[in-house]
Amino acid sequence: IDVDNENICYSMTKHLIELGHKKILFVNGLKEFTICRDREKGFYRAIEEFDFNGNEPVVCNLQEDKSKTEEIFANLPEGYSAILLDSSDLIEYALKYAERCGKTVGKDFAIVSLGGDKYTTRHSNVTTVYIDYCKVGYKAASMLFHMIEGKPSLPSFIHDYYTIEYGSSSEFKYSEPDETKD
Repeated sequence: IDVDNENICYSMTKHLIELGHKKILFVNGLKEFTICRDREKGFYRAIEEFDFNGNEPVVCNLQEDKSKTEEIFANLPEGYSAILLDSSDLIEYALKYAERCGKTVGKDFAIVSLGGDKYTTRHSNVTTVYIDYCKVGYKAASMLFHMIEGKPSLPSFIHDYYTIEYGSSSEFKYSEPDETKD
C-alpha cells in the first residue's frame, strides 16, 4: 500500500505553474527516502512541460539535522512566488520567508504543503494535500491479516488524496518585476 507521491507533487507543481507562478521553490526532505525521490521526480516532470526562460524552479533538499531548517529558510534568496513544502512542519518557516520578502500569502505568494491533514494547518491561506493515513493504515492491516490467514494476496493499492485549498494557490496573476524601478 502506498500513496502516489510522484503524481501528487506533479499535480500541485503543475497547478502552481498554470496559475502563473514562475519562481517556485520545492523544499524536499532527505533524498535517501523513496517518498522524497518520488516527489522530486513529480516536481521535475511538471516543470519540464513549461518554458521558464531562465527562471527554472529550484529543489532544496533538507538535511537530516532539522536544527538547520530555520537557517536554510533564513538564507533563501528573495524572489520566489510559491513554495511547495515536503511537510506541514515547514509551514511556519515558509510564512516567515514570505513576511521577510514582503509577500502576502494568498495574494502574491502561494504555500502548498504536501504533508498534513485537514486539521494541521492553522493558516487560512496555506493549501494542504490531505492523505487519510488512518485509512491507509487500515488497508495495510487488512492486507496483512489477509496474508496471515493464508488467503490469496490482495493486489497492491495506491491510496487517494485530495487538496484542501484555502486560497494560497487558488488565484494568482504573475507579473514580471519592473526592472526600471530602483
